[in-house]
Amino acid sequence: MSVMTRTPHTPRRRAVRIVAATFAALLRATPAVAQHAPSLDDLQRAAVARDPRAAQRDLLTQSTALRVTSVRDALKPQFTVTANNAHASDVTYLSLAVPGTHVPVPPRDRWSGALDVSQVLYDGGAADRRQAVEVARLAEGIAGVDAALEPLRAEVAATYFSAALLQASERELAAAAG
Repeated sequence: MSVMTRTPHTPRRRAVRIVAATFAALLRATPAVAQHAPSLDDLQRAAVARDPRAAQRDLLTQSTALRVTSVRDALKPQFTVTANNAHASDVTYLSLAVPGTHVPVPPRDRWSGALDVSQVLYDGGAADRRQAVEVARLAEGIAGVDAALEPLRAEVAATYFSAALLQASERELAAAAG
């Protein structure tokens, strides 16, 4: 009994599959009458668009927008409401009998509530600096995504020029044989 083993999907194999699928899709989308080879730029754009890492740009932009909103919201008034209730099972009281006066017995329940409002009046530009840091982090993240996608672009370029070289070789062989 033979056991079949699957080879793991390496990033290089995935990139080659993406390039091949993109190239095939572009050829199918082109009318049969006027088939022209897609440009290297078209192939690279299509390969990057199909790569899941390209979606990280949008996610980074969205998360940065949320963090900047959070920084701006910290400058708005902040409201805090607190409430407390306490009940005592036994209350200490004075059992002193003074003629003509009545000494009240303290209540067993106690209630309290508070509304606090706080607002930053002056932050010394800290919010603007935090916002600038978030924008710089976004630029760094997008550059990281672009750097991660660069090997895919290089793979597409290598495949593109290999195909062009193969086509040129085929034409030369056909001309020599014909």
